Amino acid sequence: MKTATANDNSASTPALDVVLSALRGQHTGELGWALIAWADHLRATSHPNHAANSYAKHRAEFDRLADAASLLTVARCLDFGLSPTEASALVTARVAARVRKVAA
Repeated sequence: MKTATANDNSASTPALDVVLSALRGQHTGELGWALIAWADHLRATSHPNHAANSYAKHRAEFDRLADAASLLTVARCLDFGLSPTEASALVTARVAARVRKVAA
């Protein structure tokens, strides 16, 4: 199965798909639709930094879904070839950078 590269956002997203499937079982109704919308947004990202920066920008909007949206974002970074540690660190770093930017 082909996974995405930094220059190819048309590839499949197996990690994102698995995580979304697991989360959909926990979130129904409006929350479930919000997760699907976030996953669709992430599918269109063209680089792991794009996905992580997008989460950092919108994380306050997720409210109760912040953890689930973060997991989806990390999964999308995995689809770009990052390790779980690298993906998690990237998302954390982009959130911290966004917090610093907003606070400045």
